[in-house]
Amino acid sequence: MFGYGGFGRLGDKNSCCDHVRVRELMNCPPKVGLFKSTFGNKTMAKKYTFDFKKQVIEHYFNSNDGYGLTARRFQMPANTVECWVNLYRRKGIEGLKPVTKPRCFSPEFKYKVVRYFIGNHLSQNKTALAFDIHFGHVGRWFKIYQK
Repeated sequence: MFGYGGFGRLGDKNSCCDHVRVRELMNCPPKVGLFKSTFGNKTMAKKYTFDFKKQVIEHYFNSNDGYGLTARRFQMPANTVECWVNLYRRKGIEGLKPVTKPRCFSPEFKYKVVRYFIGNHLSQNKTALAFDIHFGHVGRWFKIYQK
């Protein structure tokens, strides 16, 4: 089950009462293709299918719901919805498709990304969008930079 953490940041003042949550669960479309994998004692990220991402994006653009309400409807983090919306705006529907071929980055490029991240006080998501990379790279490279 997903937590509701992070929804309050976007100015969404709706309560998370149990009866509201149950109603949302009843009306929520199925989480097709969602899974959470565990490797050893480390929990891996949830994976979403392309069709599920498309469904979330279509709902976002065809409704007056913001990131928070869309996220609640689909029981997922609001920052994930925001990331997908930004990818869609930037690259279109192709931006939602999974990357099939891993990309290699030079040490100079990694350093440039980390310096941009630090110098502009941006989130990992916004930095990743600026460089057209996955946000996970930013955090991983930043940790290496800190050592």
